[in-house]
Amino acid sequence: MLCRALSCKHEELEFNLPNAIDAETVINLLEKNGNEADARIDELEQQVETGSSLLTNMVTLMQESEERIDSQQQRFNALETILKQHGLGDFIP
Repeated sequence: MLCRALSCKHEELEFNLPNAIDAETVINLLEKNGNEADARIDELEQQVETGSSLLTNMVTLMQESEERIDSQQQRFNALETILKQHGLGDFIP
């Protein structure tokens, strides 16, 4: 008896829902949200790849710059040594 009363009340509540959403609408909303999330993930992955490429390029440029500075310092030291060997070390600041 109790089961039948609960069943009737359940059916009555389902029938009287003012803004009932059908399963198809729920599925469409979930798919839309899922697609938006996938698009955002793709966008963020692209930003990470771009940022990573930029960082790699910056590191490469810094390494090349350091190599040039080292090379210039070696040349400067070699010129300084030549000047000293020829008695011109007093002219070096």
